[in-house]
Amino acid sequence: MGHVESTEIVEAPREDVFHFTDWCYDDPEWASFISRAWIVKLPGHDGLGMVGHYVGKVMGRELEWEGESVRWRRNESWARKALSGTFAKTSMQMEMRFEPVTPAWTKVTSSIDYRVPYPLAGWIIDRLYMRRQARKMATDAVEGIKKAAIEGRVPTLQQQLEKRKGDHPGYNPPRL
Repeated sequence: MGHVESTEIVEAPREDVFHFTDWCYDDPEWASFISRAWIVKLPGHDGLGMVGHYVGKVMGRELEWEGESVRWRRNESWARKALSGTFAKTSMQMEMRFEPVTPAWTKVTSSIDYRVPYPLAGWIIDRLYMRRQARKMATDAVEGIKKAAIEGRVPTLQQQLEKRKGDHPGYNPPRL
């Protein structure tokens, strides 16, 4: 199993950063490799079970895939695993963790776990290609969040909850 991580300190409150990143409609704002995203299945009141559809350019190719929210701890972490497409073939899962540094600063860590599909050639594929691509995705994610915060594009939680109602009618937020 491959694993990569990237961390940045972001000038925004943890609650705002967490909710900004856990809503797939906002993913293109901070994940440069995603050009469009939308919800296929809304999350439950526990924040789990959300299925999103993603379109983006990854590994030099235009890809589409779906991912499901498999872990959600309010203001602490969330994780999505790939359900379809190239990422599902490698059992890819992305986790985002959020730790307060001060009330106005947050440590954001993106980690990606994946499995190389070929046992013998897998080690070579991982060292030459997969690890580099996964690391780029993790780094792009945290750098994108940091850039969004610097540019003032991380809305307050209240603004985000209002936006969600417009993004997806019928949305009921998890217990906050």
